[in-house]
Amino acid sequence: MSEDDNQLSELFPGKPDKETQEALDQVGLAQEPVMPGDHLLNLILAATEPTTRFEGFVERLSELFDLSDTRIRELLATIDEAGNPSWKASALPGTRLLRFDGGPKLAAATCGLVKVKPGRIFPAHQHQADEWVFVLQGRAQEDSGRVLQAGDLDLGAAGTSHTFRTMGDEPFVFAVVLFKDNKWLLGQTLMDHLQPRKRFGPDETS
Repeated sequence: MSEDDNQLSELFPGKPDKETQEALDQVGLAQEPVMPGDHLLNLILAATEPTTRFEGFVERLSELFDLSDTRIRELLATIDEAGNPSWKASALPGTRLLRFDGGPKLAAATCGLVKVKPGRIFPAHQHQADEWVFVLQGRAQEDSGRVLQAGDLDLGAAGTSHTFRTMGDEPFVFAVVLFKDNKWLLGQTLMDHLQPRKRFGPDETS
């Protein structure tokens, strides 16, 4: 394999679509080195540029939600769209939700994206069934002391309970697959808000 072929393999780890391949073939067949026309150049560049800042998570989310990469990118693109009507205010203060249907394997599950403002305590709850969470942005400290951050995939097994406090100065954003509604632990939630240092230790903002 030539050096040029190696470079193309790095740019296109998968098989390019038909239009992009035709553009590459046209450039490669030129007798002398030439720059492709604007249209062909844009096709080539578009194939190498991420369509979302969460591009590195697309494959894992596609598997988690049993959805196509294209659908996952559409959902991720809404995270940075201020005022997008698909995101709804939650009954939980400082929290917004985007609910959507998962693929056939998740027909009985609740799927969504969740955005929690910085410095918020997410109410204590018990998982009534397995719950999968994939962190997209930010950091949060669980009451166990464990810190969740972007790229983490966490299983909340049925019967377990927890709460967490968001950290830093950016929203904590995560994807969730829920197989049964959680049971909210109101007594613990009240105590967490009255005495957060007892549950989480000193407030950490970075």
